[in-house]
Amino acid sequence: MKNGAHVIDMEAMLEGAEVPVTDECCIYRVPYPIRIHKQDAYIPVVVSIGPFHHNAHPRLQNMERHKLSYCKAFLRRTRTTPDTWIRYIGSVESKFRRCYSETIFFTKEELVKIIFVDSGFIFEFLWRHYGRRWLREDVCLSTPWLHDSIRQDMLLLVNQLPFLVLEHLFNISNMHFDNISIHHFTDLLRTFYLPHPPQTLPSRTDDLVIHLPSATELSEAGMKIKVNSEKKCLLDMTFSRGVLRIPQLLVEDRTEILFRNMVALEQCHYYDESYITDYVQMMDFLINTSRDVDILVQ
Repeated sequence: MKNGAHVIDMEAMLEGAEVPVTDECCIYRVPYPIRIHKQDAYIPVVVSIGPFHHNAHPRLQNMERHKLSYCKAFLRRTRTTPDTWIRYIGSVESKFRRCYSETIFFTKEELVKIIFVDSGFIFEFLWRHYGRRWLREDVCLSTPWLHDSIRQDMLLLVNQLPFLVLEHLFNISNMHFDNISIHHFTDLLRTFYLPHPPQTLPSRTDDLVIHLPSATELSEAGMKIKVNSEKKCLLDMTFSRGVLRIPQLLVEDRTEILFRNMVALEQCHYYDESYITDYVQMMDFLINTSRDVDILVQ
């Protein structure tokens, strides 16, 4: 009887087994080999978006009341009834789960609440930010460090909601999104750095580049490095007649974190189209010392 019971238990366990990652998956926890180099680059500082970091860190709890307030403001301003959102979110809850690389242990009711509040917060925050519609008492936008931290957190790979959900909720709120083929905000950020239309993307090879000279070595060899002022896409590097032309990149405090998250996205999702990773590797070859930086800045 014991053996029979074990067989039944195993059969029941196997029956409930599902493919851990499906084609719908687009939001990932950054793999350990990538995040080990700088853990903080992949963890939200002030606000949790989506299920991965919800209630995970005490420092994120203070923003929950602001998120709720923003969500309420958006629904009121657009005259959207909560049940409209709740019905839609409930209908796509199982599909929503499949967008994430790990099992989400929240109940359906808990997950619907997370999606509901976080979506409303995102819409209202972006509306106030880009429309410059906020008051002095609006803590999230009137406090510079908090404002900047929220914007940065919203671009982290682990801190995302699927864009297909945001798009539908936005559209049924008497607003409108053009049909954009992106998965989430980290993906959107990556898209901004790539050439348009996508058909103009350069071809890639499987050849592994082991070494390239640094900016200093190239300069000492007589090569000139100049800004490619005619192009804005980072991938538009050209070499002609002894001159390497590189598009200008504005480097800010958060630049490293944003690029780390775009690279992490490519390593998890765009294996054969890792253009941002290629760019970062190219710059890593060029920059080894402060002198290399000086040459590129000039």
